[in-house]
Amino acid sequence: MKKGLRILLPAILLALVLAFAACGGGNGDTEGQDEQPAADTQAETDANDTQEEEVDPGPPPRDLGGIEIVIANWWSEYCTETADPQTFAGRERLEDRRMLEELHNFRIREVRWGSWDDVRDNHPLRLATGYREVHVWVLEPSWYATVALRGLLAPIPETVFTEGRGADMNWHDESMAYARMFADADGYTLGFTQGFGETAGGVYFNMRLFEEAGLPRDYPFILQAEGRWDWENFTRVARLLTRDTTGDGINDTFALATFHQDFLPRAIVSNGAAIVDICSDTGRFINASQTPEFYEALAWVVQLREEGLAMHEDDIGGEWNFFVEQFNNGHAAMRAGGSYIAGAQVNPNLADDWGFVAFPMGPRATGHYSFMSQNLMAIPAAFDADEVDKIMYAFTLWNRPLGVDEEGADDDWKFEQLPNHNQIRSIEETMALHTRNQDLQRTPFHSLVPGGFTIGDGFAFRVWTGEFDAQTILEEVQLVWNETLERANESLGLD
Repeated sequence: MKKGLRILLPAILLALVLAFAACGGGNGDTEGQDEQPAADTQAETDANDTQEEEVDPGPPPRDLGGIEIVIANWWSEYCTETADPQTFAGRERLEDRRMLEELHNFRIREVRWGSWDDVRDNHPLRLATGYREVHVWVLEPSWYATVALRGLLAPIPETVFTEGRGADMNWHDESMAYARMFADADGYTLGFTQGFGETAGGVYFNMRLFEEAGLPRDYPFILQAEGRWDWENFTRVARLLTRDTTGDGINDTFALATFHQDFLPRAIVSNGAAIVDICSDTGRFINASQTPEFYEALAWVVQLREEGLAMHEDDIGGEWNFFVEQFNNGHAAMRAGGSYIAGAQVNPNLADDWGFVAFPMGPRATGHYSFMSQNLMAIPAAFDADEVDKIMYAFTLWNRPLGVDEEGADDDWKFEQLPNHNQIRSIEETMALHTRNQDLQRTPFHSLVPGGFTIGDGFAFRVWTGEFDAQTILEEVQLVWNETLERANESLGLD
């Protein structure tokens, strides 16, 4: 009976179709008008069938053989199996990573291998002994140089970063140029860096304290938009923000509470100056502190200190990191810092509204130059070329822009930053135009010197506290700086 129905039903349907056509298909228009659309429909159907047949599904997903990649850092952990993001962007990223890991048969874990001191002191030994539990080490630039010079890192073809999926990634040009300096052969690098330098920051400001000083709450945003957020206006505003509100002769609010090693190097860079530079002809590290731009920056910092516009830990009997609490609790109107402290040290839910602007421009600058020190990433030499290829293939998948195939993919980072900020203007007007602009980011080359180049206790701290004359301090450190750079150049074979 069922077999008979299968034969009979098509015959019945065909008879109904023919009868419907003979009656004009229910169309009361002129006879024959229904015939041409039927032909067109058939043509379209044939064309669609042809198009469907010609679709190229592309190559099958690459199977990475179940490789489990560990990325070691000193601050956080992340795994797709346990991650619990609290933002839409974070959930979207997690969903994409889980899909990619299943599709290509790999896993990536970011692990906090230890403290900053632990990683600094122990990664060279791990690299030297062929340690394979870590596939990618996150390294400060000076650490990278030290191990790269000793042949402890695996070479990576430049094509990884310029072709295919790698061409869509935000590799930082200046850091990548530094990383490839240590490769033995052209077309290779020993390190890489992905994304924008989040140390490239600016100035966080308390909107309530600006208002109480008789200024618009968003005054730094206004000055920035007008192109007038410079040292002169910063100083003028700082004088208004430093106030004795109780009339006892002691300032109750300061214009600035910040880390001297955050502020002084940014001031130098903001005027187009540098402590250390790299000679374009020889590749040697050179002392760049003897320039008019450098002296101007030093003089401006001294002026802020001597006028009492900047709070120091000695003023309140606090610890070295006093500035975190002082800014967050509304005792200081501004703080300099990297973009990465937003959402962490500077919480979006503080009692007072706050904003974020670029560092003010020096008189010799043509834009808001940012101090950018980007960590590098490297693969141990214990991994062979095939393993390096798998690691980098997985890495570029895992960190690809979320909208890699969609218009507007470059804006993905904005959604990731939204939970970290109190004002959307900090993202749209500051980060998008200034601090994330690679044309304005400047690498502090002193951070790249193999073995390290210290500017803290011997220079920045002493200048900030005013213990000695700034010019005297600068003269005293010249010998130390020159000797450090000479050793670095010798280690690079740049005699």
